[in-house]
Amino acid sequence: MLVFGDQDHRGSSVEDSDIETIARSTSSPEPDTSSAVLDDLSEESSSSSTPQKAIKASRHSTMSVAFRAESASTLCELLYYLVRDPKVKISSSILRVYTHTQCLLGKPEYLPEIFDLYAHKPIPSASGSTITYKAARPWRLAAAIPLDLAAAALAAAIRKRDMGLAIAITDTTVATTAYQTQRFLQHAAPKLGLMTMIPFTAYTASSWVSTYQNTFEPEMAQMMAIAGATAYIGTFGSIAFVAVTTWSDHHDRVHWEVGKSLYKRWLMEDERAFLDKVAQAWGFEEKIRRGEEQGEEWEALRDTVGLRGMVLDKTEFLQGMS
Repeated sequence: MLVFGDQDHRGSSVEDSDIETIARSTSSPEPDTSSAVLDDLSEESSSSSTPQKAIKASRHSTMSVAFRAESASTLCELLYYLVRDPKVKISSSILRVYTHTQCLLGKPEYLPEIFDLYAHKPIPSASGSTITYKAARPWRLAAAIPLDLAAAALAAAIRKRDMGLAIAITDTTVATTAYQTQRFLQHAAPKLGLMTMIPFTAYTASSWVSTYQNTFEPEMAQMMAIAGATAYIGTFGSIAFVAVTTWSDHHDRVHWEVGKSLYKRWLMEDERAFLDKVAQAWGFEEKIRRGEEQGEEWEALRDTVGLRGMVLDKTEFLQGMS
């Protein structure tokens, strides 16, 4: 039995660098999968009554559409069952290769379950001749799906015209707790760290400035300088925060409900962007006809958007309704 994993997991017996060796060993699928296509082709040629002339292959020759479709389906299934195996640890490199392969082959329906397993799948560890499993922590930062992979998966689902698949990809990528935590730590935490340094910086600067005047006592001048700096930074910082969190014109179809907290708006911005792409792909392209869409899929999308504190085609943003 094999255990796949990163180099930082001591219990792994096979590392990511060995993936190429394993891929070569699995390049010849079982006879009941991809070889079945070749068997069918050979049976058809042998069953013909008239002898066939040998056709010399050239670099310009192409495979039939049916053969390519069957080969793509077989390869996607092999990758799916390989990554889904309990003894295989889904590392970041494996996830990236798997996602790009499924998108290139046009089989994004295999992605949502693997995205969910990336965060929730028990981690295998080799201990002698036995394999033990450690419970996963889906809230950790490493469980977040990278944004570029999520965007590629969503684009593949839109090309396949599968709205349910697009919503499932959104739920298992940018809507997870791990992704939102990663977004907060990457974008908001550094700015909050700088804000905590503002009082100390203002105090030091005020102490230095108070020595270059003779109108007030140094202590009084220092307190006035601290109050002025705090009022200036606090006022403009609050205005900047409101401007960033209430910016809503960069998406066309999906907008926030009234009363949604500013913090939640900023944290769920990528989720809103994904839903907006889905709405643009299934709705009318003409702006004047937006809001006239009907059907079960469209109503399901409207309900899905509403459950997340958003509004699909808000009236004041429709053309001619403002």
